[in-house]
Amino acid sequence: PIEQAKKFAQSCLNKGYVFEALNEYTDVNGCALYWRIRLKHPRTKEKWVRPMQFTGYDYALGEPTFSTGKPLYHLHKLQPQNNEVIVVCEGEKCVDQLEELGIIATTSGSASSVNNTDWIKPKLCSLIWKAMMSPPCAPHAIQR
Repeated sequence: PIEQAKKFAQSCLNKGYVFEALNEYTDVNGCALYWRIRLKHPRTKEKWVRPMQFTGYDYALGEPTFSTGKPLYHLHKLQPQNNEVIVVCEGEKCVDQLEELGIIATTSGSASSVNNTDWIKPKLCSLIWKAMMSPPCAPHAIQR
């Protein structure tokens, strides 16, 4: 998928953007559902973020449709034991950094995607909000 992501991003890469990440969203079994391509311009700090999916035949820009809402990032890692805490972050970059420290973390992708996300899957844990307590997110910062 990374080579296809770079093809989709080529026009921005030609303008000086730097490829930062290809974030993979998975189902509970760890199978890829879709990806988010992330670029950033080193001078302007402007971000270019686009979803990418596999259609069964080829890759395409866009997210698949989910009947119960978008999955949380790294859903397959959200199987906590003994009511462990999951830290909910504003973006994938923060999640990846916390996971490197051994902390279970996830994101809906951004503050604007909170209401379109399936929050039921990690129901065995407590949720802590980090850097996301803006009004659209606050109602979801509850103990599960």
